[in-house]
Amino acid sequence: MCSSDLGVILVVIGFLVLKDNPNIGTDTAGLIRLLAWLGAIKGLAYTWYPAKMRNFANSWLEVPAIRMAGGFVALVIGVLCLKAGGTLA
Repeated sequence: MCSSDLGVILVVIGFLVLKDNPNIGTDTAGLIRLLAWLGAIKGLAYTWYPAKMRNFANSWLEVPAIRMAGGFVALVIGVLCLKAGGTLA
């Protein structure tokens, strides 16, 4: 799968999440909408500039400290999404 295909998938998923209510709020649904907006913007960037985005991602992945910080941020976002989904009460 090339980068532009991934971009189209991200845009479609973002659109499907945001089609009813695109407003970002302070509740847990607002977190999901914020992530959908970020995913859709990332998808547009991957669709329009696949080579630049691939080079940008590879340059970030070469630095071990950034990889560790990114993993921690992904873990925190995952826990917040679990809480938003009601799995963590």
